[in-house]
Amino acid sequence: MEIFIDFGLFELLAAIGLVALCRTIYARKFPAILFLVVSAAAPVVMIFLAANSRERWIAVICLATALVNAAAISAVLQNGGIPRLKFPQFLRRRAALPQREPTPPVETHPIA
Repeated sequence: MEIFIDFGLFELLAAIGLVALCRTIYARKFPAILFLVVSAAAPVVMIFLAANSRERWIAVICLATALVNAAAISAVLQNGGIPRLKFPQFLRRRAALPQREPTPPVETHPIA
C-alpha cells in the first residue's frame, strides 16, 4: 500500500520537470552535444574504474545503452525529427493478412 495518498502526483510532477529540463537542454546545440559527450564518456570512465569483472560488465551494458541513446538523439539534432523503426518486409505482410474467425466453443453435455 502506498504511504502517501497522492495517487502518483509527485511522480508526475517530477516527470514533467524532467521533460522541461530535457527540452531546455536539447533546445540548443552546444548543451545538447555536451550532454551527449558526457553521457557516452561516463560509462567509459566506469569501465576503467571498475574493481571487478561484474562491475566492468555493468559498465559495458551502460556504455551500450548510452551509445544507442546518443545515436538516436544525435539523429534528432541533425534532422529535427525522430527516426522511425522500419520492420522487415515479411513482418509487414504478416500484419496485413486477414484474421481468422474464432472457433465456436464446443458444446458439452453432462454425463447422465
